[in-house]
This record gives sequence, C-alpha cells and structure tokens, in this order.
Amino acid sequence: MKTGQFQWILLIAALFFCSVFMSASTAAPYEDIDPNVIKFLIYVLDVDDINGAEQNFAANVFVRLRWEDRRLADETNSKPHFVPIEDIWHPRFIIANQYGIVRPSLDELVEINADGTVTYRQRYVGNFSQPLRLYEFPFDEHDFSIHFVFPGYSPEALILLPDAFMGHPEIVGGDIAEKLSLPDWHIIRSSAQECPYTVGGTGAQAAGFSFIFRAKRYFNFYFWQAIAPTTLIVMMSWAAFWINPAESGAQLGLAASSILTMIAHRFVMANFLPKLPYMTRLDHFSILSMAMVFLALVEVVVTSIMAHSDNLKIGKRIDRCSRVLFPLLFVMITIWALFG
Repeated sequence: MKTGQFQWILLIAALFFCSVFMSASTAAPYEDIDPNVIKFLIYVLDVDDINGAEQNFAANVFVRLRWEDRRLADETNSKPHFVPIEDIWHPRFIIANQYGIVRPSLDELVEINADGTVTYRQRYVGNFSQPLRLYEFPFDEHDFSIHFVFPGYSPEALILLPDAFMGHPEIVGGDIAEKLSLPDWHIIRSSAQECPYTVGGTGAQAAGFSFIFRAKRYFNFYFWQAIAPTTLIVMMSWAAFWINPAESGAQLGLAASSILTMIAHRFVMANFLPKLPYMTRLDHFSILSMAMVFLALVEVVVTSIMAHSDNLKIGKRIDRCSRVLFPLLFVMITIWALFG
C-alpha cells in the first residue's frame, strides 16, 4: 500500500471516530435510564411592574436545573468544577411567554460534581407576557406565570421534578421574595409545577415547567384618587336642590360647575387608568356618576323653568324629592358598579 493511500485511510478513520464521539456527547446524559429526569427550582427575586394595559409584567428570576450525567462522573476528583454549558449535553429550553428581550445575567456555565451531577444556574431579567381580563378593575386579582419549555422533548421523554431549596427543605419547586418592588399589588400565593406546553390546536405537547403566582391589586390608591373625588363632585351637584328655584342663576351656576369639574376629573383620571377596549367596574362607576351630575343639571333647569312660570311650589316640591331620590339612586349605582 502506498504512503498516500495509507494517510487517506487514517484520515477517514479519524473523521469517523470523531463523528461517533460527537454524537455520543450530544446524546442523552445516561442511556440506560429512559426517560431522563431534570430537577428544577425557580425563585422570583423581584417583580418590578405589572402593566395591565400592555398585558405583561417585569420580573427578576433565578432558575436552577439539576440532572445526572454518568459520563461526566470522576471519582478521583472530589471537588466540583465548572465548564461551559455548550461543552456538555444539556436540556435546551426557552421561555414561552417572554415579552421582548429577557436577558440572562450569569455566565453560561454548569457545575459538575464527582458523581456526575450537573447543576445549571441562571438569572433572567425582563418582561413576560400575561393575558389579563381587567373587568373587575380595581378590585381584580390575577394569576401570573413564567413558563419554561423544552422544545423537542415530550413530557414522557423528559421528566421534570420540583427540587428542594438548599437549607430550606420546606421550599420545593420555587418561591417568591417577601418584599417586592410592586407599589399597588400584593402576592396571595405562589407555586412551581410541571406544566407541559401545548402547541396550538394540534394537541402536541412539549415538556415544561412554570412558576405561578397570584396577585391582588391594592384598592386604597384608586379609592382616594378616583372614587372619593368622584363621590364628592356628585354630592356637590346636590347642593343646588337646597337653593330656591327662583334663584335660577345660582342653581344653574352650581350645577354647571359640578359637571365641568367632573369632566376635568375624568381627563385627569385617564392618565393613570388602563386603556382598554372594554368597560371595567371603575369605568361604570365614573360614567354613571357623570350621568348623575348631568341629571342634577337637568333637574335644576326644570325647576328654574317652573319658577319663572308661576309654578314655584311645584319646583320646590321637586327639589325636596330630589334631595332624597338622588342620594338613594347614587348609593344603588355605587353598590352595583363597584360591588355588584
């Protein structure tokens, strides 16, 4: 055999063994156990903002994944060592509901122990989409989730198990920090669980897990900034019922001032209320309150006309009835709009 032919044979053999080695390195972490088991832990460090109008929330999330790869076991080296995650087999995943750019802030490294246990840690900062229905605003509460999905793995091929928090065995799967940056929400409960991802209407599923927390909006802010001022403006319009209908100028001036004040307050409120294509509880209350002020203006016009048509007694009688009927009607509207 010639020397050139021998070199070509050696080169082909080397390429063959390299391809076999690379395919083995990207295969399952351990071939004698099927399916593979991945343990997950999620800890939400902070939730910076919840934007109901844009249907997303900003969060700071820590994720830890652990699995066993017996090919990486090295009993001669008792100390764990770190390698780039791309150098070994790892379960690739995506965040299904990420909104825009979600940035990882730690190096893409894994820790390998002597027994072959691999630990991956990462911190993600960014926005996550969350469909919300704000019909009950500002008395609403919602579930928010961060969904991690492993494309290419079915739930049967990749078993996902909640992992325990080191030093706190009572925390399994995940938890959320007690103090958050949210000024107008408080967390009711949270949990982490396996949650397969269903692809469209096909019914096909990919392995995944999610962290879910339920948050309730603080009502006090909207009470003092929206409901209380609106109530005072409505009550101001009722003062016209105590003015003699013969003094139509004073009555009309007070009623017109009330409705103009209500319109101005409505414009101010529009700056910090969610812009939605449907009505919320607060929208119903605001619009019906404006209608009450407008009805007070109509009542004043009617009694003023009667006073100048020699029907002053009837006008005064209407005013006396309005002093009772308007507050009762407003109480009913408030109960229906806010608590009904």
